[in-house]
Amino acid sequence: MAQKAPKADPLEGVEIQVDENGPCSAQVRLRVPAERLKGARVQIAGNLRKRFRVKGFRPGKAPLPMIEKHFGDEIDQEVLRFYLERGVQKAVADHELQPAAQPRIQLEDYPEAGNDLEIDFEIPLRPKIELGELKGIRVDGREITVADQEIEDAILDIKRQQSRVEPAENAGLEEEGMMLCKIAYTADGEDQPVLEREGIRLTTKTTPWGVEAQDFEKGVLGAKVGDERSFSVELPDEFPVEEARGKKATLIVRFDEVYKVTPPSNEEIFASMDVTTEAGLKESVRARIHDYKQGAENHRVENALIEKILQDHPFEVPELLVRDQVEGRLNELRETLAGEGLDEATVEERVHAEREGAENASRQGLKAIYLFEDIAKARDLLLKAEDFEAEFQAIALRNNTNAEDVRKYYSEQSELVNRLGLELLERKVRSFLRESADIQVAPAE
Repeated sequence: MAQKAPKADPLEGVEIQVDENGPCSAQVRLRVPAERLKGARVQIAGNLRKRFRVKGFRPGKAPLPMIEKHFGDEIDQEVLRFYLERGVQKAVADHELQPAAQPRIQLEDYPEAGNDLEIDFEIPLRPKIELGELKGIRVDGREITVADQEIEDAILDIKRQQSRVEPAENAGLEEEGMMLCKIAYTADGEDQPVLEREGIRLTTKTTPWGVEAQDFEKGVLGAKVGDERSFSVELPDEFPVEEARGKKATLIVRFDEVYKVTPPSNEEIFASMDVTTEAGLKESVRARIHDYKQGAENHRVENALIEKILQDHPFEVPELLVRDQVEGRLNELRETLAGEGLDEATVEERVHAEREGAENASRQGLKAIYLFEDIAKARDLLLKAEDFEAEFQAIALRNNTNAEDVRKYYSEQSELVNRLGLELLERKVRSFLRESADIQVAPAE
């Protein structure tokens, strides 16, 4: 219920005391005289009278006491918001503060008639960073090499990814095959199974509870639909039926579906990699592995540079924001652990154990963000519209959609835009630092 401010200087007679009691914090005390509060209430009540019709009175002619009685709580809250907003603005302007976030202010109870309003609150401040030399920072690099075996392993992986799963029919289960089974465990001396499961997906390498991998693979190879295989087992500690753990049992595996894995032809692989020969395939794979390794090395170098700069530029960050981030991280952890079925005492024990690590991570993360922003300002690396547009195009390409849909999606969620902006800014700063560094590349052993 936003109302117009009094026409006279709204802060005349209002006292605002600011104490920068830390490197990233300013304590503010706001005192509004009772007469100012009274005048503001009358002004807001008068504005309300013009907008609302009161039965028995012409528009805008209802008595102010009636308006104040009817809208008393709303008027009180509006007066509080009015003076708090302008008090913060004046404190920031008069003392040239650089807020790191909006102050956290709880709207207090409105003072009784004739009493002044006094509110204390904290404004978290951006750290002051004196940037030193950022070019020519020396850091160790690593030579990027790609071994022949890495290329062969990657091609095998491509073949596995492009392989087709087909019914094995009369061929039976092969080493690379898979099956859908019914499994039944019957403890020695018992007539009924202690556990039965249907629709279990297995391979020769993934074994049921209690079966040695080598014995299982040997026992199931060649199995066809409808076959059964039996295994003598000892039920392990992780067996789902607690009272059966440690007992000897017989496992019956019934094969309801058996599949073979058919690898792609060379022509299919060539087409997927946009090559025409075996040599071209190897060269394409080598380039991909090299690019991946180079990206990882770039990231490692950038992390080393950021760590050096943070060491050379010690500064504090707003503890209020650190606490906010820590509590956010720990609340997410609480939800995750509770979702796993852990009891409250265990959850809180795990959360307590993670608190120190969360504090360190949050503090370092905030330092990196402020450092990135200051470097971007100092080196003219600030984001432009074309940076966002290029990223929208890239996101659209990765997700097989169009940039207009991506742009619309982000425009509807300001938090996503802010997060994307931080990510793009970090990329720019990281690239600048790496390209400006003195990277000493050691030959690969």
